[in-house]
Amino acid sequence: TINNNEEEFVLIGDQSSGKSSLLCMLLGVNIAYTDNDFATRCPVRYLLEPVDPKMGWKYEFEDPRTKIYSNVSLEELIKRMIKHFKGTIGKQIVFEPINIRIKSPICTSSMTLVDLPGLVGISDRTSKIDQHKTSYALVKEYLNKPNIFILFVHRFDVDIGSLNTQILEEVKTRNKDNVIYCLTHFDRYCVDKDITYDNIYQNILQCSNEVASNNTMFLLSLSKKVEDLKSKELLASETIEYLKKTYSKQLEDRNIHFNVDSIKIYLRNKLHKHVLEVHSVLHDFLESQTIHLF
Repeated sequence: TINNNEEEFVLIGDQSSGKSSLLCMLLGVNIAYTDNDFATRCPVRYLLEPVDPKMGWKYEFEDPRTKIYSNVSLEELIKRMIKHFKGTIGKQIVFEPINIRIKSPICTSSMTLVDLPGLVGISDRTSKIDQHKTSYALVKEYLNKPNIFILFVHRFDVDIGSLNTQILEEVKTRNKDNVIYCLTHFDRYCVDKDITYDNIYQNILQCSNEVASNNTMFLLSLSKKVEDLKSKELLASETIEYLKKTYSKQLEDRNIHFNVDSIKIYLRNKLHKHVLEVHSVLHDFLESQTIHLF
């Protein structure tokens, strides 16, 4: 087990871009609260810890007022989140996070995932104006935190012109090794009969250029429930097979990957980078000392 107490993986993106759904897929459990209108009202920090598989899933919810953790079932946890979002916070967005501890029988390393409220677009309605300002201020605050990895989430099936370019430009100023570009709802584009393989490839190139700036990018299909993910990814399988066969060199050069498993592997390497660095240092040292053996 590797503990990364100072590092957080922060999900940033426009409202309804699929951040909470992606988080569920990464955690491997249907835990994040999602809503068709407006779901996450404050930062939600998921503190993930590996446990013996025999123990199963365990959940602890921190009371926002007392800061005391209590053991809860998954159903009770979701109820408390909904109560906090809809009852305590209401329609506003607040900076104070809620913390949830998860004991996971399937993860291999400790990690912290932070689901931020989606960036709210400009509106004439007073409530929306406040949400717009607060969502921007909150995201900018997290962008300035040290030791974070940014998962920038944008819908592949939505025109890039609707993207929040202000936040994207700020994201691009961060260390590129600490930014992960996630293009969601890839399956929806693939099943549209009016869209050709060439249309899809051209959109991939556009996203790679304008969103990811030719850095590592993941094209992801998402589902409302973790158990339905494979069937969703199956919808895009023919398209992915064609793209890999026809444009393998171009995709490799641009570091473009498909499906949730690919981003899990990528994140695992990020988590284990300390071990990999130590291994490299030890290897170099041992190599340098071999001269003394002869």
